[in-house]
Amino acid sequence: MENSSRVDFIFPMPVYQIDDYFINETKQSKLVEECYKNPNKNHYGNVTSEDRYILNKDYMAEEKQYFSKQINIFAHDVLLIKPTLNFNITQSWLNINETDTSHHMHYHTNSFISGVYYLTDGPPIVFYKRNETMQNFDFDFKEMNGLNTHQVELEIKKGRLILFPSVLTHEVKRNLNNEARISLSFNTFFKGTLHSDGYRSTDLTI
Repeated sequence: MENSSRVDFIFPMPVYQIDDYFINETKQSKLVEECYKNPNKNHYGNVTSEDRYILNKDYMAEEKQYFSKQINIFAHDVLLIKPTLNFNITQSWLNINETDTSHHMHYHTNSFISGVYYLTDGPPIVFYKRNETMQNFDFDFKEMNGLNTHQVELEIKKGRLILFPSVLTHEVKRNLNNEARISLSFNTFFKGTLHSDGYRSTDLTI
């Protein structure tokens, strides 16, 4: 490339990460115990809680408030959505990946922003993008970068919260550790008024 040329990333996909909150051990133990009482065992061996509203439990009120605050920071301060919309947690559940289990590739429907909070360390979360950049061609690359790669692994650690657009496909590879990988996931939806144009002919209030 000549010195006068440049490359702009004009359609980036935002993923928000923050590491400043820890759920105490008593609450963590309670969540895990309740998950194992009524587990949903999935195709790849991982377990999810039967309860899909665990953040509605009385003892999780503080955590729900914290996650909600971060969701709205992501929506209003990062995505710059006007505060005519507020984003609320809809569903929430626990995930447990024991040794040699994984989590299938998927994305979250009926949600705008999704989140994962990690109660333990473990294998990374892997995000995938669609093939718009290279269309449907399978090129050989000299090296991988943000333009040509189709997947990105994000390292996780205990106490980390990751927020991302719900349409972003992701999975968890096989857990090769001797300890379980435990995370709390949730979906969100918005409430308020969406605007389309100056004439407000297609406003939508939810």
